[in-house]
Amino acid sequence: MLGLQQAGGDCSVQPVWQNLLSTLAGGLIAIGAWVVQDQVATRRRRRSLRSALAAEIASLVELTRRQRYADELRQFAGALTSAAPGTEGTTLTVPVRQAYFTVFESNASTIGELPPDVATGVVRFYQGARSLLDALSDQRPKEVHIYAGERAARYLELAGGVEELCKLGDEIAGKLRSTT
Repeated sequence: MLGLQQAGGDCSVQPVWQNLLSTLAGGLIAIGAWVVQDQVATRRRRRSLRSALAAEIASLVELTRRQRYADELRQFAGALTSAAPGTEGTTLTVPVRQAYFTVFESNASTIGELPPDVATGVVRFYQGARSLLDALSDQRPKEVHIYAGERAARYLELAGGVEELCKLGDEIAGKLRSTT
């Protein structure tokens, strides 16, 4: 042991290895605390993301069902098939005046933090919803020379798409709520 003796008392210097170990231990404790704090913050952020996405998806599904969009599409298809000649130009359009996907769009860069099957489902839901909106939007190019029967089949297909999207939304919202 290194030590210094002084004339009126005992003054010792700790060995270098003790100082080094103390510094290293303090550094490791600080790094460990930072890592734990970062993991807690990441878990909290992911939980918040899952909760917000689940709420947005569930809200969109509920709104779609409450508005009875699939039924409206089927009724329109029925009206097209029984339409008088010369009315083939009738088109059902849905004016989209809102940004309905605010949670998804503002968090798109973090969707990859979700479990792979959940992230895939979330993307499938929103892509499906966008596709349906595009198909019905008054912003799309007008259809030309499509016969009423073909259009009726297309609207029936869209009605089925709305129902499938609602089922997917229910499934994904449930997974988002239950994912740890």
